[in-house]
Amino acid sequence: MAWFLLLLLTVLHSGGSIHVNMEDRDWDWGSGLHELLHSFPAHSPFVTETPEHAANCTQRFWLPPSSPVCWENIAGPEEFEETRLLVLQNRAALHAVTEASGLEEGGDSYEQQAMVDVQGVREDHLSISQTVESMQKVFFNLDAKRKEGDEHDTLIASLKEQIANTGNTINGREEMAALLEQHLFNLERTLNAIQLRLTRLLNQ
Repeated sequence: MAWFLLLLLTVLHSGGSIHVNMEDRDWDWGSGLHELLHSFPAHSPFVTETPEHAANCTQRFWLPPSSPVCWENIAGPEEFEETRLLVLQNRAALHAVTEASGLEEGGDSYEQQAMVDVQGVREDHLSISQTVESMQKVFFNLDAKRKEGDEHDTLIASLKEQIANTGNTINGREEMAALLEQHLFNLERTLNAIQLRLTRLLNQ
């Protein structure tokens, strides 16, 4: 009777444009309950899906008949409501994890974000290398002039020291860039595993 009222309200809401042959449907009590319990994600406390009988979640208002149901073993309202609450909590948690991982719909993937970060580090390294190259050219010019006089000895020594310090800085940045790439690679693998797990959970 409950399924009949639900279908009747659906037909009235659509203006009567849907014609359903009542004689071709099985409206016995318990019809479709087996498939209905399969529609819960994760591990349902009611029923476990088997390879021989896959869950049918494609029907919205009418579910195909299933094997007879023992109403003495069916879950009560409290158990049903508790399971529904767990489902809502799981969905909220999955949504929060999806947003935190940067994998929400329409946003940049983690791989794209990681590529942008690595590209930024490489651009900084290139800029510093060009600066050092310019300083070395200045040093060579000053060194050539030093042969004509010793008045630039102090300046050249200072420039040599600055170049040595800059070279050490570049080496440190290269090590930092390599370490960052390794961390990004490990984090990307972790997020890919989380994304795969989320996809499996959402498809259940």
